[in-house]
Amino acid sequence: RTILPLNDPFFATLVYNAKVYFVDHGQTAWTDGRVVKFNKAFAESLSREEFAGVLLHEVLHIAYAHIPRMLSQGRERNRWNHATDYVINWQIQRFSERTNKNGRPDVALPAGVLLEEKYGGMSAEQVYELLDEVPSAESLLGGDLQREQVDPDQLTDAVDGHRDRAAGDGAVDPGLGE
Repeated sequence: RTILPLNDPFFATLVYNAKVYFVDHGQTAWTDGRVVKFNKAFAESLSREEFAGVLLHEVLHIAYAHIPRMLSQGRERNRWNHATDYVINWQIQRFSERTNKNGRPDVALPAGVLLEEKYGGMSAEQVYELLDEVPSAESLLGGDLQREQVDPDQLTDAVDGHRDRAAGDGAVDPGLGE
């Protein structure tokens, strides 16, 4: 059981209720709007704080309904993914700064994520409008939205927070730190 150092009740609740799977395919981590998947080797390469940061990043895509919003608004997937990554990473960076104790943050973002101060405090829609048609920036987690085909009708339960927590569903309880 992985112990995550999330002291914020809001973020901790989101992470605790997430279904997380560790798989052998893919390069990093991603979400389909319902669950979070990590490539096993990638997850093992992260520090505890980076793992918490990446997990929080993916869970926030779910909490903010980024995939349903992308689909309902007809957004281009790569551009939308970059816009949402900028927004989420800025929030995680601020959270990391606020929770820094004894010079060590509770969460951290791995090097190479999309993070620019100029997008701070903006909505994904605002950032989307400011980005070039085809994003030129490459990112460690770029492309983490909808790597697998998603049926928009199946997203309702995830968006509404009604997740099947049945035993034996293959999900890993990420655990929470004190």
